[in-house]
Amino acid sequence: MTSDLTRAQELFDALCQLSAHERSRRLEELREEDDGLATLVAGLLQSHDAVQGSTLASAANLLEPAIAEQLQLAPGTRVGNWQVDECIGMGGMGTVYRVSRSDGTVELTAALKLIRAELLDAGSRDRFLRERQILASLDHPNIARLIDAGDFGESPYYVMEYVDGHSISTYCDAVKATIDHRLHLFRDVLRAVEYAHRHLVIHRDLKPDNLLVDDDGKPRVVDFGIATLATQVT
Repeated sequence: MTSDLTRAQELFDALCQLSAHERSRRLEELREEDDGLATLVAGLLQSHDAVQGSTLASAANLLEPAIAEQLQLAPGTRVGNWQVDECIGMGGMGTVYRVSRSDGTVELTAALKLIRAELLDAGSRDRFLRERQILASLDHPNIARLIDAGDFGESPYYVMEYVDGHSISTYCDAVKATIDHRLHLFRDVLRAVEYAHRHLVIHRDLKPDNLLVDDDGKPRVVDFGIATLATQVT
């Protein structure tokens, strides 16, 4: 099953770059080779088209629920010094969990992002490790901070500050934010982005879902999963 999922994701990513006509032609060719795999990829593409425009779709968060559950860690699983409480999101090949630490030294709730070894290749591992290092280099009150990092077996992970809040658009609607309030929030976001740029980090996926506002009204930029360094931009 894992090899099929990995192959399906590779094909999904490739076909997303093609025109509708080229997609159809390639899917027909794939059906002649492997009808089951073609059906899975077609389903991913259909889901992608349904959500396109509201989020950056990826194969991992469009998988059938039963498959996705197989790739999740069960509540109570220990990852380093952290205990998994619940899965709070899937994206790319990574899964994000709300975790807690209570070892007599410190009590803390955090967010842990882990890439399962079953889905790793050299390129995805390098991207994840780069993301982890980028986060380690950032220290700003409006950017969720890196707390810990390590490996769970063959699966790399990092632990971030847990932002218990809502997307900036949902928050503004909920509190009926005035124009001045919205501008104040956006100013803090811009300060965080400007700080990242001064450190040569380009987020590349700024959208409401990645701008979280906590109950105290403090915005945080999260998810640097496709960030890059300005020195790597061509």
